[in-house]
This record gives sequence, C-alpha cells and structure tokens, in this order.
Amino acid sequence: MAEAFRADGYDGVVSFESVYHPGNGDFEAGFRMNIKKFKSLYG
Repeated sequence: MAEAFRADGYDGVVSFESVYHPGNGDFEAGFRMNIKKFKSLYG
C-alpha cells in the first residue's frame, strides 16, 4: 500500500490503528511493537 501511495503521488495523512496485541490484551504494547516498521514504510 505504501508503494501505491508513492506511485500515485499521495501527499496526505496515513494513520496507524493497531488492533494487534501480543497475546495479553495489551494493545498499546502491540502498537509499540509495530510502530517502528510502520514508520519505515510510510515515514
């Protein structure tokens, strides 16, 4: 999806809404585990 945005010249906002948790119901921990990768793809 990130590549398609770049190819289309998209210059808007992309939000990250994580619904992952590491098995303990801690969605904040899941967010923190994945935000670095999100930033590398979309940053």
